[in-house]
Amino acid sequence: MPYCVKCGVELTDSANACPLCSTPVMLPESILRDKTEGRADALYPDRLQHSRKPRLNLVTGKPVVLLATFLLAIPFLITFLVDVKGNGRITWSFYPMMSLVLLWLMLAYPALLRRHPVAVAFTVDALAAAAFLISLDYYADGVLGWSWYPALSLILVWLFGLLPVWLSGRPLRMAIAYFILAAGFLWALEQLTRSRPWFFPLALPLTGAVSGFGLGVWAAVRFLKGPLLMAALITFLTTLLLMVADGLTQHFISGRFLLAWSPVTAAIGIPLSAYLWVLHGNADMRAFLQKKFHI
Repeated sequence: MPYCVKCGVELTDSANACPLCSTPVMLPESILRDKTEGRADALYPDRLQHSRKPRLNLVTGKPVVLLATFLLAIPFLITFLVDVKGNGRITWSFYPMMSLVLLWLMLAYPALLRRHPVAVAFTVDALAAAAFLISLDYYADGVLGWSWYPALSLILVWLFGLLPVWLSGRPLRMAIAYFILAAGFLWALEQLTRSRPWFFPLALPLTGAVSGFGLGVWAAVRFLKGPLLMAALITFLTTLLLMVADGLTQHFISGRFLLAWSPVTAAIGIPLSAYLWVLHGNADMRAFLQKKFHI
């Protein structure tokens, strides 16, 4: 039985207005009907959910890009003219001009490429930033030196970010691709630093261990049933990864496979993983803990 929203008088199901204060009666069915019919006087129209999901527009409008182009062109031309007029050629103005070009690319490409704004804009931004750093390094010294490190890092981040898009639903191929990219990046760093060889004795085995850990975590989430069993396996894999990292590091430093700090983590991780595994199969213990800790 409905009631009047103004005076509280009990109404009949067929009443259209309150008999005491003449307030219109709006039942949920009539509100929904008025909303679908487009009535502007429906009560609380904004509280109804929209059937269409909202879209997040990540693309900058072209008028904004046009305005940014003119605004960035002004300091670009000023620095160019001042440098050429004072020195007869481009000297110091190369740096601010390239910075302005990079800023324009990061602002403009999300608006110019609307079909795939996120992936393409991310690609253009990463490659443009890498090219920007390489150009600064080469213009300053005539050879490529320090710019290799941030440029390779940006390319690695770009590939890591797009691999889930390219290899969606293929975890094994994704793990292999991540392993190859990380190993290639570390090998390139070793070649650039020209120091004591550390890629094959240390970096490559660690990269393989981390890749195996990632596959193990994916398998635990994908195939195991129950959060406690998944947590047990992930805890055990984490403990094992720390022990492998400790052993490889000690072997690289001293030439012997020793465990320095990882036994401390193993003393915590292995009993914890075993307890979670036992807890998964013991319903009485789970009920006791839920009652004891109010969870």
